[in-house]
Amino acid sequence: MPYVPPKWIKLSDGETYAFAPLRALEHQRRLSLRLTKAPKPLDYAPLFDVLLFNPSVEEFHFIGETFDRFMRRWRRKHPEDMDRLADYYRELPPRFHFFLKHLPLVPQNRFALAVARPPFISTLAARIEQSGTRAAPASQWKATIDGLRQKGIREDEIVQSGIRERLGALGAGTRVTSRDLARQVTLAHLTPVLMVESARAFDARAGFRDCCERIEPRFLKWHGQMGRVRGARHVVRYRHRTFGYVILMSRFPSDLVSLGGVWWTVLDEKKRFLIQPAEGFENADAAMAFAEGHIRERCAGSVGNTRALERWRHAALPGGDDYREILVTLPDVTDSYWGAHFRTRNVLAHLRCSLRVGEDGRRVLFLDEVQSDWVAEAARPADPARPGDVPAPPFRGEWVLLCLKLMLWWAHARGIDGLAWSPADLQAQRWAGYGPPLALYERLLPDEAAKLARTLGLSIQSMTLTVRAGQRTVDGYDDRWWVISGDGKQLTRAFGRQTQAEVFADLTDARTELVVPVIWFEGLPEIRAVPMFGLGQARDWFAAEKPPNGHAGDQRRPPPQSTSSTAPPTNSE
Repeated sequence: MPYVPPKWIKLSDGETYAFAPLRALEHQRRLSLRLTKAPKPLDYAPLFDVLLFNPSVEEFHFIGETFDRFMRRWRRKHPEDMDRLADYYRELPPRFHFFLKHLPLVPQNRFALAVARPPFISTLAARIEQSGTRAAPASQWKATIDGLRQKGIREDEIVQSGIRERLGALGAGTRVTSRDLARQVTLAHLTPVLMVESARAFDARAGFRDCCERIEPRFLKWHGQMGRVRGARHVVRYRHRTFGYVILMSRFPSDLVSLGGVWWTVLDEKKRFLIQPAEGFENADAAMAFAEGHIRERCAGSVGNTRALERWRHAALPGGDDYREILVTLPDVTDSYWGAHFRTRNVLAHLRCSLRVGEDGRRVLFLDEVQSDWVAEAARPADPARPGDVPAPPFRGEWVLLCLKLMLWWAHARGIDGLAWSPADLQAQRWAGYGPPLALYERLLPDEAAKLARTLGLSIQSMTLTVRAGQRTVDGYDDRWWVISGDGKQLTRAFGRQTQAEVFADLTDARTELVVPVIWFEGLPEIRAVPMFGLGQARDWFAAEKPPNGHAGDQRRPPPQSTSSTAPPTNSE
């Protein structure tokens, strides 16, 4: 059921607004907002979201602002509304007292950080524009839209877009152009976002990953740095996961003039030297601390020193690089669902993945696990012991396909060679006794992957991964990591980084080979758009330069559809 606020207000721009703390907990964590033991009403202003009433579908949607920002903007545009807004807001905290009193005074150091916003489009809007009809009565458009279901358009997309309700509000004889109708397909409130659960870190090295890339001395000479020194070696040793900053290690030989040694310097994402001490830094930690400070200054405090949380890495396939726990979230859906695995609101699905290299040297994004707690919980019978109903999840019938589309786009955009996933036999071996959803890996995941590959002109093949046999595991926390034997004995002293312990375990453990399915991206052109529902056609993926106005991802309000006013639900102010 769509969210219906207990009270709303109509402002001087003619729109109906509401304010509700539906995402108060995530706002509090993101802002690190501390509350007093007796908070005043204005203390909650950064935690109240602004919702706009859409009369054509009779629903409230987020507009992407909190109450404090909305008030600052509204004060400049419509000062005549300020007294009414102030009176209206004073009544809100008491209305939501039961929810607000459970907010912690000090927020937990855990929040969701967006890592990618895919370029979604609506195939429904694209087919309307491609229908060949320049203008037609609303009744004819209704029949056209119903016929699009026979051409691959999902019924869920038609229902969620609200296009039928908008046409019904116009009247059967009203003529509508194809372009105007396409603009009225609004799916912005359903746009999935790829996120990771993060925490504010205090380790300067948390955002960097190990690497080893040789840089020729002539490259440094071109940039006016260090010149050409015979025998010098310049290697990129660390690269920032998010911003691409580089920590460069330069080793100089000793001669009659100098003793030589190792210098550390910092380059930005375009390999340009930052303004830093001429002699560089004595160690990597000092260079990383300088780089982190430069990032914070560059982003004006909008991005802190954060690190991604990896709660389930112990359950992943051993080895691999750049392990991630990706959350496919629906942050703008007004219904709220909280799963058991993560503390982020509205996680539709989560994917545990890592980068791996096959025997032929090609890299793949390997999906260790694909899971949706929301879909699984909504499918179970109602539990009397759990208060409240689980809201119906969007994309319920195609969440697996959605995950594959997102991961294929993400891997291809990062220059990875293919997308691979864990087969059913590996899942059965790993989760023996826990009842893994084998039907997902035996039938549903391969079938959806085959449809996706067929649409994009690709094929599903197999590849061999060489991994540890499992006699050596890595365990630890923060900057203390150990290699553990199969019987639980500690084999090493503590390593300062998990990647160092993983490398040692790889070198000392026996090896085994795994055959996994993979979609290779060879010959795949640049993906410019991703259909939000279904697969569409290949031209939908490659030809679109940007989503048309009003399509998926457009946050603007649709234009008014008729002169008749549709009032919000009763008891409106």
